[in-house]
Amino acid sequence: MCSDKILDIESYLEVISMSMYGLCPRGYGANSFRIAECIQYGAIPVYISDEFIEPYFLDFNEYGVKIDAKDAHRIHEILWKISPEDVIEKQDK
Repeated sequence: MCSDKILDIESYLEVISMSMYGLCPRGYGANSFRIAECIQYGAIPVYISDEFIEPYFLDFNEYGVKIDAKDAHRIHEILWKISPEDVIEKQDK
């Protein structure tokens, strides 16, 4: 599911829960609260930043995808290259 519209909170959470990936651009800090939202609702977090801080003291690449901010224009291409097996493995984590 994909949405580029402003949603109320219930609709937003429904979109996340039905999504394979959730975009998590860094905010004013070095990471994003959206990472926790994606994990909570079963989407693979896609952490977009120019400075990465590993949340939860775990290797982010095991359960998410890191994309350097300078490559943000290639998100679609990067995500399509992830194998179905790797997607399932990340979802299981």
